[in-house]
Amino acid sequence: MENEDMNQRIRSLISSAVKSIGKDELATAIEDLKAAEVLDSDNPEVLYHLGISYSRQGLHKTAVGYYLRLLDLPLEFVDLRTVKKLLSYSLILSEDYEKALIYIGQILRPTPSDPTANSLAGYCYEKMGRLDDAIAAHRAVYATDQSNYNACNSIAYLLARKGRGVNMDEALAFARKALESSPENPAYCDTIGYVYMKRNQPELAKKYLKLAMEKAPSNVEIRSHLNELLKI
Repeated sequence: MENEDMNQRIRSLISSAVKSIGKDELATAIEDLKAAEVLDSDNPEVLYHLGISYSRQGLHKTAVGYYLRLLDLPLEFVDLRTVKKLLSYSLILSEDYEKALIYIGQILRPTPSDPTANSLAGYCYEKMGRLDDAIAAHRAVYATDQSNYNACNSIAYLLARKGRGVNMDEALAFARKALESSPENPAYCDTIGYVYMKRNQPELAKKYLKLAMEKAPSNVEIRSHLNELLKI
């Protein structure tokens, strides 16, 4: 009877927390989940939602701890790959790219075309300066979904950034495809402006980089591209 009452209490706390997460009331959700964790420290659902809540609060290193604990438990209510993707995402935002790639690799080995895992890998490789690997990862995303415009934008930007030995016509084609899907997107405007700059077309570069800056005036990367152009 006592165990039944405790299980009901845990279920009630989880249900309340999930509702709070849906309303973006993360502090309230964490309070309920921590109370549930006291009752059952190895409850996978409790650990999963704590990881989600802390990640959404921007406390990614704390989220990592919960996801790692979760991986040591038998999972039924959530797919193991989902947990590894969430863990990889939090590791990336904790700037631990090498460890993130370990878990991304565990996803990609059995499912090499997984678009989310390839996107995460591409981001890691870019941050690590491994541009060829980053381009390959985003190409893998594009190969499975030609309407993935973020992949198009990433390929275009990375090709332009790599520069030497790159087909800049291809970079421009990918940048145009991304921009046509969302002409007001500041990231897409920035990329096509950056591509035009690398193609030695300063007027077109200035047009799109200024537009990107207008759409996202606090974006440091866009500002750096515009400053780079003005120094040419």
